[in-house]
Amino acid sequence: GLETRFRLLTGGRRTTARHRSLAAAVAWSYDLLGPQEQEMFDAVALFQSSFRAQAAGDLLGWEAADATDVLSRLVERSLLHRAGTRYGMLESLRHFGAARLDGRGLTGELRHRHALHHVAFAEACSERLRRPGQVDVFDELDASLADLRAAQRYLLEARDHDALLRLALALRDYGYYRLRPEVLRW
Repeated sequence: GLETRFRLLTGGRRTTARHRSLAAAVAWSYDLLGPQEQEMFDAVALFQSSFRAQAAGDLLGWEAADATDVLSRLVERSLLHRAGTRYGMLESLRHFGAARLDGRGLTGELRHRHALHHVAFAEACSERLRRPGQVDVFDELDASLADLRAAQRYLLEARDHDALLRLALALRDYGYYRLRPEVLRW
């Protein structure tokens, strides 16, 4: 039933219209958001794993402090969750946000920004690995692996060979040290 998650809970007696379906409940919460919060919610639906405020800000061209402020408001409204310095979104909410993004015609542009952010992120991580005492970089890359995959898929589809090569080179050491044959194939 999860493939059609927004058709779930459509029957039976409910007290208010906003509780008649999962889609109605999410839409009701979404409609309570301000324009900046809606823009951020839709954009972060592209992330496949947890993400940092800077990554969300990069998608929209915002400063990290502004992104953190809006993300915090989304956490307060239970539309995102926070674990340490990373934010995450439930899968059902991610599907809702992605549909809103598609409806606004912004998916392609934001996927491009998402991919370029992750290329720059991988290059920064690769540079940090050359300095002593940077073992935590591997954990950051592990936490972002699903988004690195999404970036790689997008760059293949877009035939952006330069960015694709940059991503593969930046992740070479990570692939060897973490024994990730998938990353090494890239």
